[in-house]
Amino acid sequence: MRQRGFTLLELLIATALAAGAAAAAVLVGRTVMDSDHRLQQRWERRTGLRDVHRLLNHYWTRQSAGSLSIQDGSAIYTVGEREQAVRIAFRCEPDGETLALALYRVKPNAERRQGMAEQDWPVEAREVLLANLAVCAFSYLQPPGKDAPPRWVAQWAQPKSAPKMIRLDLSGPTGAVPPFIFSTEAL
Repeated sequence: MRQRGFTLLELLIATALAAGAAAAAVLVGRTVMDSDHRLQQRWERRTGLRDVHRLLNHYWTRQSAGSLSIQDGSAIYTVGEREQAVRIAFRCEPDGETLALALYRVKPNAERRQGMAEQDWPVEAREVLLANLAVCAFSYLQPPGKDAPPRWVAQWAQPKSAPKMIRLDLSGPTGAVPPFIFSTEAL
């Protein structure tokens, strides 16, 4: 007489195989989701870097109507005369445990700034351009000396004039990116 159905051993083997296949599917799904998340973060970071590059390029190399100055590690772009001047400062600054590249804007408001030194003008807008940076540093191309070649320096010692070139070094959790180098000769 033939039995119908499956034996207990056959059911256990089938259940174990189904559980193994389900576990493998979950691992593959998790790997795909993690990979997609990392790709999305990388894309956002690249987009952020591209936007920062365009913004700095706009202010430092294409604008001929303004002036560039270096104060306290900030690269400051100024458009207009004293009473109507608009200042845009790019600054690397602490942001919790990491660093951030921030943009500060001071819009024209002659009554509020009357009698204030330029560096004390009130900030009207602050925007973090890039966050979670391990390295965020400006450096400036020092002109060659009598016996010294041109070199990058962290502090600009000539406040009356702007450097010919500015370099911005950035590094985040995923590693360093090539430095951004801008010529300021058009200013």
